[in-house]
Amino acid sequence: MKIIHTIILLALAGVPMVGGLTDIPGGYFLFPPVATSTNAAASNITMSAAGSRFAMVAISFATGSINKVYFYTSTTTSTASPTTLDVRVETVDTSTGNPTGILFGANTNCSVPLVDTDDNVEKSCTLTANANITTGDLFAVVIAQPGTGQANFQVKAAGDLMVGIPYGTLDNTGSWVRQSPGRAPLFTLEFAGGRLMNYGGPWATIAADTFNSGTNPAERGNRLTVPVPMRFRGVYFAHSSSWTAGSTGVLQIYEGNSTTPTCSSGTLHTATTSTLGWRMAPMNCSLVLYPGNIYRVTLRATSGTNVELGRRVAGNVDRMVSAPGGATVYRTTLNAGVWTDTTTEQFAIGIIAEALENGAYGRAR
Repeated sequence: MKIIHTIILLALAGVPMVGGLTDIPGGYFLFPPVATSTNAAASNITMSAAGSRFAMVAISFATGSINKVYFYTSTTTSTASPTTLDVRVETVDTSTGNPTGILFGANTNCSVPLVDTDDNVEKSCTLTANANITTGDLFAVVIAQPGTGQANFQVKAAGDLMVGIPYGTLDNTGSWVRQSPGRAPLFTLEFAGGRLMNYGGPWATIAADTFNSGTNPAERGNRLTVPVPMRFRGVYFAHSSSWTAGSTGVLQIYEGNSTTPTCSSGTLHTATTSTLGWRMAPMNCSLVLYPGNIYRVTLRATSGTNVELGRRVAGNVDRMVSAPGGATVYRTTLNAGVWTDTTTEQFAIGIIAEALENGAYGRAR
């Protein structure tokens, strides 16, 4: 009766349904969700002064108890052995958008040792006491240098994550300076029970692959599974500015381990050297994707000059659970009829769906 009641309500609301799927208002849904950055590089934040601080200001999209903080370093030159960093979860001054210097709760901080050899590594610490947070709360994660014996080091950030929140702010001189729009740190927060919430993604590296028809491999993309049934309508992907003028490629989707594409786009090309951004290619084919099945979406280079595809690399496979789409979306390449998968990497490419299982659209938004 509940199913019949839902169908009647959808019909009365004027929502079209086809084969158990509901068409999406606005036309389409991207899976995995748009990845964190279209830029082909991370943007490092330098902390060098005694007492310097770098913070991520963010809004929580979960309710729970934060008990651990992860972040990535870049180049590190420590002046003490080790330098002890104070990692803090703080409140935010809503009038300035800056951290207040006041802990979010009693003892919501922890210490992280940093030494000269800590280049390009993931650092983490467990808070002395959990930061109990509610969906919608504004908070800051602050990395603070000691007053003496400080290090000269860099924290990794996404080069063009987004404009607005989350954002990075730096204090190297005694006052907070908001970083350029979109320059936000790559932090992961762990909740009691093990749930991860990432800001900027779990990425140790944000890069891009340039390749052509003579490159091994000349076809690259993601292997994925979907969380709910959805009707496929095309492929989206991101690249930076290294797609050479006149270069061509084809977007394709495969089912399982087949090396024969189920659907292909027309030829993609640019008349001039392209700038960074997202591109979409609708495909006129009938394909419904189901949970539990494996699909592969790829970009195949078809000319001797370079196309490009954004790529991200996680510090370890455990971090992929907090990547867009989760741990079942990861790098795949096709060469000489053989698929090769890499479970710690993800390309900025995914599917465009035009309909989801009844009721799933509301859950997915």
